[in-house]
Formats: sequence, C-alpha cells, structure tokens
Amino acid sequence: MKLAKEFDPQCLRQLIAVSKIDKYDKGIAEKLLGRGPGAMQLKLGCIAVLNRNQDEIDENISFEEMKKR
Repeated sequence: MKLAKEFDPQCLRQLIAVSKIDKYDKGIAEKLLGRGPGAMQLKLGCIAVLNRNQDEIDENISFEEMKKR
C-alpha cells in the first residue's frame, strides 16, 4: 500500500482484492469500506476473493455452500 500511495496518493486508481478476509483482525471490514481509523478512501473500492481450501476442494463443496458459512 505504501508503494501504491506513492504513485497514486489520492487513491483514484486503486482497487484492493482481499483473500482470506475471515482470517483478518476485527475491524478490517470497516477499514476496507473506508470507515474508521486507518481507513483508505479508494475510488474503485475493495472486493473480497473467495477461495476454497484443500479440504473444501476434496469434499467438492461448492462456492454457493461456502458463502452460506
């Protein structure tokens, strides 16, 4: 993020893709939504990427089922 701020200090061209969002500290959602201390105001916003772990792949768990968890 430091490098991105150097080249785009106003955050006009930045989009953040986040994986394993459930593993982050509490309050990360607020920061990614541009609210609270440490938040970044991103014009293009943030998107969460949902990936399956190996057990979920082996058990053939669908992404639809994962979203319900």
